[in-house]
Amino acid sequence: DVNWGNFGGDEESLSLLPVTLADEELDAASGNPGKMRLSKMVGGKFLGEILSRMLSATCPARTVPPTAVSTELLAAILSTDEEGVKVLLKQHLRWQDCCCDEAQTVLQLACLVVDRAARLAGSLLAGAILHLGLVSTVEVGTTDSQAAVGPQVVQNDCGLHPQPPSDAANLSDTVIVALDGSLVTAFPAFKEAIETTLAELLGETAAASVVLHSVPDDAPLLGASVAASWLSRLHGSETSSHEQ
Repeated sequence: DVNWGNFGGDEESLSLLPVTLADEELDAASGNPGKMRLSKMVGGKFLGEILSRMLSATCPARTVPPTAVSTELLAAILSTDEEGVKVLLKQHLRWQDCCCDEAQTVLQLACLVVDRAARLAGSLLAGAILHLGLVSTVEVGTTDSQAAVGPQVVQNDCGLHPQPPSDAANLSDTVIVALDGSLVTAFPAFKEAIETTLAELLGETAAASVVLHSVPDDAPLLGASVAASWLSRLHGSETSSHEQ
C-alpha cells in the first residue's frame, strides 16, 4: 500500500504537481486545506468536483455548483458522445438548450480531468518502482535493440535517484500492482492511461514487466488482515522462544 495521498503537503512536493485554480478552490473549501493534495487530484470522489469547478469557470452563463458533477455522472459523460452529454447535462445539471460547443467542452474537460489523475498515479507508481529497483529500465526514446545490457536508469530532473535492480529483480521478473476503487471500475481508460505513462517513463520493455491487476474493493482490507495475522503469529512465536 503506497499511501501517497498526502504528497504535495509541503511546498517542495506541491511544486511538482500540476495544480490548477480548480484544485486550489477545492482544497481551500475542504475540511483539511493544505493536506492530502495528491488525493484531491487523483481520488475518484474529488474528480467530479474538479470538473464542476472547471465548468463554472469555463461556462459562466451556466450555474454549476461545486458538487454538481458526481463520480457517477462523470463516468456517464465519458461513456457517451456529444448528443448523450447534452441529455445528461439537461437531466442532472438542468442545462436547457445545451449547444454542441458546450457538450464538446464538457466532454473534453472530463477526459482531461480523468487522464490527469491516471497520469499522476502512473508517474508516482513509476517513481516507486524505480526507487525500489524492481525493474531495469532504458532511457526514454531508446528502442529495445539499442538498449545496453545491464541496469540503466531513466534520466530525470526531479531529484529522484533510482536504485539499481536488486539481486531478486531483473528484467524478466513481473511486478504486480493491485488496483482497486471506483476509478478502476468506473473508468476503463484509467488503467490504460497508467500503462501508457509507465511506458513513457520506464521504457516499453521495463513497463511490459509491470502488470496492473484490478482487485475487489475489499482486497486491501483482506490483505491487511492476513499481514496482521501473520505478524501476530510471528510475534507470538518469538515471545515463546524467549520465554523458553
